[in-house]
Amino acid sequence: MVAAISICVLITGIFAIHIAALGILRLLLVRTRARPTNPTTPSTAALINETRERKPVAVDQESFIPMPDHLKSHTDMIAWMTKELPRLIEGVPTKPHGP
Repeated sequence: MVAAISICVLITGIFAIHIAALGILRLLLVRTRARPTNPTTPSTAALINETRERKPVAVDQESFIPMPDHLKSHTDMIAWMTKELPRLIEGVPTKPHGP
């Protein structure tokens, strides 16, 4: 009687393991199946074409202040932008942004 119960438990355990494995396999197949793309998301090619179609921004030579060539590190550039650049733009007249 005990042997019959243990055999029944063993068969039930093996059956449960197989069912669980099939369930996991089904979940993996459902998750990795190809999904349709979202039509509202622009493709990479559309983004590239859009950037090519953009008009260049006109830069006024009077208000353009180039960054010095001797600045090589990030720290040097930040220091120049926070210390020297404000002194340089004090005398430059500003124009309102927009059309």
